[in-house]
Amino acid sequence: MHDLFLPVLQEIRDLVDLQIMISKNRVKSVFLIGGFGQNPFLCRYLRKIVSVITVIALVDGWTAVARDALAKTLAETCSIVPQVSVDSGVARKNYGIIASSPFDLSIHDQAKKVTIIFPGVIPRLKHLDTGGDDIKEAQPIITFWLQQQLKWDHGAAVLQSSSRIPVVRGQDREDYYEVSFQIHATYYSAHCEYSLWFEGKNHGGVKVEYV
Repeated sequence: MHDLFLPVLQEIRDLVDLQIMISKNRVKSVFLIGGFGQNPFLCRYLRKIVSVITVIALVDGWTAVARDALAKTLAETCSIVPQVSVDSGVARKNYGIIASSPFDLSIHDQAKKVTIIFPGVIPRLKHLDTGGDDIKEAQPIITFWLQQQLKWDHGAAVLQSSSRIPVVRGQDREDYYEVSFQIHATYYSAHCEYSLWFEGKNHGGVKVEYV
């Protein structure tokens, strides 16, 4: 039976090791919640693997996630219920968007340099947040972006009457609108929201629920 469940235990151990590794503070305790977290064999296995850290299986831990989610939802919808909030969490993965950055010979690979319309750039991943970062709930992470659009392109026709958007000249001698904007990434316990901001105004966004 031990060999049958060993791959699952090893995967859990890897997840625990990762959480301990990315923590910016020294981890003193590991709390086991959920149905499988109540398994005595799992608890003994982790105590043996991470012997310098206390491993605690919570009483009624199999309903801990559901109870906490219910308490938080009630607090958000009913003013007489004691408020429940999450101060911060830790990003377990990296989230980002491919963007172009100015080419720097001292740090970038010459083979990846691209020159199309504007001075040499290199495609790279621009992070909205990075694994291991502290994420404050409901507090947006703001990143700044710059986008060029051909001035006489059909898709930019609606912009031609606007004098507020600067125009720059590309290496192809064509004029381009250059728009500076922001993306606000806001994380909550059960979902995240991404919104587009231009000139200090929110122009809409998307809501992504965790699965």
